[in-house]
Amino acid sequence: MNVSIRVDGQEVFHGSLFSVNVGIGKYNGGGMMQLPEAIPDDGLLDITIFRKMSKIKVLANVKRLYDGSFKTLPEVSLFKGTEITIESERNVWLECDGEMLGHSPARFAILSSGFRFVN
Repeated sequence: MNVSIRVDGQEVFHGSLFSVNVGIGKYNGGGMMQLPEAIPDDGLLDITIFRKMSKIKVLANVKRLYDGSFKTLPEVSLFKGTEITIESERNVWLECDGEMLGHSPARFAILSSGFRFVN
């Protein structure tokens, strides 16, 4: 199934995916560094796109999710932006840390007038 991904209005990917991650922090899922270049307070969303790859390659590289070194794989692309949209031919289910959020199409955006918290 084809998925189209846009970052700030520009298509950065169209094709078959293994996985995609969007967020502002480096870590999720028990310490996996799926967004290795994310900076929580830079005002940008990070996205990691894992193009379709063989099950053998996935299994051989699982350990690389914990140190971010997977980003050198040819099937992986990293982007930053203030708005990310994901569209697909059929619904793609979205989850957030194990909880179902719904399905595509999806739009993620940074709210520039959000709250600022100070510790």
